[in-house]
Order: sequence, then C-alpha cells, then structure tokens
Amino acid sequence: MIKDIRAALINPFITSAVNAFTTMCFIRCERRSLKLKERSDQTPGDISGTVGIVGDINGIVAVTLSKEIACCVVSNMIGETVSTVNSVVEDAIGELTNIIAGNAKNILRSEGHNVSISLPSVLVGSYHVISTPANIPSVVVGFNTEISPFWLEICLKAD
Repeated sequence: MIKDIRAALINPFITSAVNAFTTMCFIRCERRSLKLKERSDQTPGDISGTVGIVGDINGIVAVTLSKEIACCVVSNMIGETVSTVNSVVEDAIGELTNIIAGNAKNILRSEGHNVSISLPSVLVGSYHVISTPANIPSVVVGFNTEISPFWLEICLKAD
C-alpha cells in the first residue's frame, strides 16, 4: 500500500520539515525511517501539531515531538529557556507545523497543485492518537536529531 502514496506528495513535507528544523529551530535532523501507519498505532511523542490539506490533494499532516525536543525547539525559536510543555510551547509547535505545511503547500503549488491548508491544531499527551481517514494511507517519517527523534505523519490523497 505504501507504493500507492506518491513520493511527489510526501517529499515537499520532508524537505520543509528539515528546512524548518535547521533554519528556525537550529537543530540538525535527518530522515531515519519511513513506514506505513497501522490504524491502531499510537503517536510515540508527547505533543503533535496537525494541519489539514484541501484542494486537489486532501488529508492531514502532523508533526509529533517528545517533551524534550519540543522544549528545545521552542527555546531555540524564542531565545529563552523553556523546560515544560505550556501554552507557549503549544502555540510554537502549532506555528512550526503551520510553517512546515505552508512551505510544502508552496512547493506543491509550484508543481501545479491547487492546495490550501487549515489553521493548525495541537494535541498534548503521551501516546495520543491522531485519527486519519480510514480510506487514505498514512506514512510516518521518523527523523533523528541530537536531542531525540521526531515524527512527521503524512496522510494525503490526490484527487
């Protein structure tokens, strides 16, 4: 089923995530894994930002982080030490997700797709579940950093 998900739809999100983490968060990352998500899989992190994608491509994209890397990301973004997940962290992870999705949207538009993104939503809690449409496969892309891993979940279908 993973072959049904075109790399041309996934790669803009991977590229955008790497760019955002490198330039905005000052954290080097590299892709380490790519797997098809099972419906029963729980999200392995503590906080996720999600954005809906609509147009000739539809679905959802989520960025999931542990508390440790979320606090480091936000500390680097705002220039102040953050050690707990609070409203500042939640807002910043929502904004980071929005930036990743927005940059991917721009890449997809440059390739001729008509897509828009929703406002971000943020989920907090260990091993939370991100529900996606049953008829659209989800790919989970794992990234390594010097702090801890993070994940990008991409659930997209081209019309």
